[in-house]
Amino acid sequence: MILSHISLVVRDIRRSTEFYSSKLGLDIISVNHEMGLAKISLGMLELHLLDKVHAGGRPSGEFAFNFRLPDGRKIESEIAGLKEVGLNPVLGPIATRDGRTAVSYAGTENERIEISSG
Repeated sequence: MILSHISLVVRDIRRSTEFYSSKLGLDIISVNHEMGLAKISLGMLELHLLDKVHAGGRPSGEFAFNFRLPDGRKIESEIAGLKEVGLNPVLGPIATRDGRTAVSYAGTENERIEISSG
């Protein structure tokens, strides 16, 4: 698996985008206010800021790691392998807006660990 991006649920996407760009000097990749999503470059990774209103009721401050499977690796096999070690999905598998399949797990601190198809 390859770490794809880190997500953070925020109360105000404009304020948070401004903070990460002007205070920390990070580059804004894109902002989509209709989807409540801003993408910020972290070099080889992206930080996805999710507006709380669009985040499905998740609380502000919640964060998630998204791992993308390499092309050809089946998400069903990944789900089965994780079940074998005692991890069961808390959400999914679901179809994402960009046509991938994703599944979410809870980490030890209730952080969201998302795995999506390549």
